[in-house]
Amino acid sequence: MVNIQESATTILAELTILRQLLLATTIVFIGEWTPLLRVFIILMVLDYLSGLFKAVKNQRVNSYLGMLGIIKKLGYLIVISAFYQLGVMLGEPLVVKNAVLVIFIVNEFVSVLENLSELEGEDATYLPKGVIELAEEIIADKYNIEQRFSDMKNE
Repeated sequence: MVNIQESATTILAELTILRQLLLATTIVFIGEWTPLLRVFIILMVLDYLSGLFKAVKNQRVNSYLGMLGIIKKLGYLIVISAFYQLGVMLGEPLVVKNAVLVIFIVNEFVSVLENLSELEGEDATYLPKGVIELAEEIIADKYNIEQRFSDMKNE
């Protein structure tokens, strides 16, 4: 006869080993869990959820687009991993990883703001005016930078 307590203990031990293996693998590829990485993960989740809520509001829920969003977020993690490994080769893994994280954090923050403003309509009054102006400035700079790169390619 199977002892339920022993089975539960065995399952918990196996899950603990699996969790530790997953954590160790993550640390090898992305490095330690810094505060910037935590902020980035939180913003990724907020961006995905706010995008989902926006799709529900606009009655445009699409599982294919949702999956593309998840794949895009995984792509971000792969890029962060690649830059972390580059940083390891250069002898400054955290500096390189954190620089990339800051760029992605700004991108995710702007995306969350865009989603929230579309959820609320034109006047997203729950956000401080300074935050809205900063986001608009960042978005304008983003498009200006993309245009400059496009112009440089055409030269």
